Amino acid sequence: MNKKLNKYKVGDKVVVSKLFKTKTYGYMEECDPIICDIKNFNLTSTGPSYNLYHKDIDFKICYWEEDIDYRLNVNEHKNKKHKK
Repeated sequence: MNKKLNKYKVGDKVVVSKLFKTKTYGYMEECDPIICDIKNFNLTSTGPSYNLYHKDIDFKICYWEEDIDYRLNVNEHKNKKHKK
């Protein structure tokens, strides 16, 4: 039986609403939702970790599945881009 280990795959568009900040100690800070791409992922002993990509944001850390809000439906993203 094949068990799927990761929820997201490379190229998926996902939404996050927390960014890692590095003041004093590292912490996650809430922000407006950001649409980004899964650049790659690593399967670690504690679960998959994801590298995210956005042209205007330097994600300094890997995100765990619980840090990603949800996968964006590709059709939903295209419709939002064209609505003004």
